[in-house]
Amino acid sequence: MTGLNNTNSNSVSFTATSNISYTLTVTDNIGQTAKDTFDVTVNPNSSSLTNISICANQTPYLWNGQSFDSTGSYMVNLVNAYGCDSAAMLNLNVSPCIVCVPDFTINYSPFYNSLTESQSWIVTSGTVLVLTGTNVKLDANANSYVTLNPGFKADSGSVFVAQAYNGCTAGAPQLPQLGKIADANPFAKDEIVLYPNPTSGMIHISHDEKLTGIQIFDMVGKLIVNQKCEGETETNIDLSNLPNGVYLVKAAGYHSVKVIKNN
Repeated sequence: MTGLNNTNSNSVSFTATSNISYTLTVTDNIGQTAKDTFDVTVNPNSSSLTNISICANQTPYLWNGQSFDSTGSYMVNLVNAYGCDSAAMLNLNVSPCIVCVPDFTINYSPFYNSLTESQSWIVTSGTVLVLTGTNVKLDANANSYVTLNPGFKADSGSVFVAQAYNGCTAGAPQLPQLGKIADANPFAKDEIVLYPNPTSGMIHISHDEKLTGIQIFDMVGKLIVNQKCEGETETNIDLSNLPNGVYLVKAAGYHSVKVIKNN
């Protein structure tokens, strides 16, 4: 410092843990003193944590100049904006997501996918069979539809769900809650299984219990077909001679089902 006769030079080290002002007092060899005040700014180290979930078809995942293709925790050492150490950690989850396509046509048989999703619509084309013991779910967007064309059949003992509900929600559609049927017969059983629907002619009806007959009514309540079943659990009815329109299929002990006749 000016004005002091310094013959010795001593360095003083110290550790600062926070921003603070320091006063330095210096005494020379003839007893003269001087003071100086200075500010110390302590810049912080930093750390970050990133949690990412991706589908397998989105690998490799690029992060801080590195690429990763499997589930795990990864860390890199960086320098932050203050020039201090920075530790960055990545928790990466790679899952085998099902790709959700804009639309989907099922044109092979037997069909066995446990889950098929679409952003728009799902439609069957030609012969499509869901085999016994197979669990199949079709899920389209809530504003779209699933169409099962003539030729579709789900064998007895298979589990089959077709729904236009949520479509492509992280690969995990959920079944809609069951609604109550207004004025339903409390003793009625589940709906009969009827396909194809819509139909251009022949319909196939499966029912768990043996029935004596199945009736088909038009939408004004007129009896159109009175089919005797004679104890079978499966019945075929030909609607080829009926005009295009919507008809109601009824069987004792079951909820009625609407069928669309459309050539």
